[in-house]
Amino acid sequence: MGEQIYQTMYVDPKHQPAVFDAVHTIKPDGTEQKFDFSKVIGPVPPESELPPNEHDCDTTDRRYYWTRKNWDVGHNAWDATYKTCLSPMSPHYGQIGLQFVTKNGTPCHVFLKLSAMFPDATITVFYEYEAGNELDWEKDVFKGGYMVENIKDWQDYDKYDRVMRGQPLDKEDLKRFPVEPVEYTPEEVVDFLNKQS
Repeated sequence: MGEQIYQTMYVDPKHQPAVFDAVHTIKPDGTEQKFDFSKVIGPVPPESELPPNEHDCDTTDRRYYWTRKNWDVGHNAWDATYKTCLSPMSPHYGQIGLQFVTKNGTPCHVFLKLSAMFPDATITVFYEYEAGNELDWEKDVFKGGYMVENIKDWQDYDKYDRVMRGQPLDKEDLKRFPVEPVEYTPEEVVDFLNKQS
């Protein structure tokens, strides 16, 4: 079946409309796809143009190898939807994020190319990995065609709740994570945490 990865992409508000428009498409059958990797990297070539691979596989497998090589994931995004961040302590509070699902990988090549297309935009992506009963998470920040920040925290459920669900960070987290609250200065956040102790 494979591991499903739930992702939310945020773009700084100044560039968000252009970036979201760049990944949005209406298919020939009239259905909407809110995040289409083919608009960023390019579509899967026709069967006759798919390059051979070392395993000399059938067309389906060659298509899969092409998407893994070019998109960094075997399938296009699905279940994409726009969702407003309602966590007041999140640096993305009030922002609209583009949520979507992939399987067995994340589309890093797509984010790198999208970031290069909009070099002044800051693109932040949160990943939730589902593997059995475990839930792991990761955050990447892209700017100017590069990944400029990566934070991983495997199997720390308390920290996952605080960071991803918008609960207050503890003093140790404040030392380790860049905190950019929308309405609060770092001093106000520390004061808030001190009052909670």
